[in-house]
Amino acid sequence: MDITEQIIKLLQDNGITFQLLEHEPTQTSEDSVRIRETSPLQGRKAMILKGKKSERRIMVVITSNLKIDMKKVKTFLGEEFQFEDPKIILKDFGIEIGGIPPLGNLLGLETYFDNDNLLEKRAAFNCGLKTKSIIMSVDDLIKVVNPVFGDFKKYI
Repeated sequence: MDITEQIIKLLQDNGITFQLLEHEPTQTSEDSVRIRETSPLQGRKAMILKGKKSERRIMVVITSNLKIDMKKVKTFLGEEFQFEDPKIILKDFGIEIGGIPPLGNLLGLETYFDNDNLLEKRAAFNCGLKTKSIIMSVDDLIKVVNPVFGDFKKYI
């Protein structure tokens, strides 16, 4: 079962209402906002990071209008992180950069959400592919992921 099927099953098993969109491939957050007809604050960017000195891998999720602040991640977690190699993400998870969903729990990753993820009632994100997105309630997303919240953003 691929990650898209896993997400759909998880949402259905939990009785969560969601919208599945199929669309042209999106390369950027701006493309996704345009295609989905959502706001940048509703979009979610999920990034897989790895420890610079450890093998620890985590997921950090920010809204699509922001960038991640690695200094804040280090302060919060007490360890320096870097972006995981896209080839490793594809090999280990079968997901291309740009398609990573904000459900790190399905990938076996500790998951951290920036506090700004609470500013909108709806969340929109790619669900494993650059051609499929899910739109759902933020409350339901938090319910199924159970992330740790913190300040991980820098403003663009």
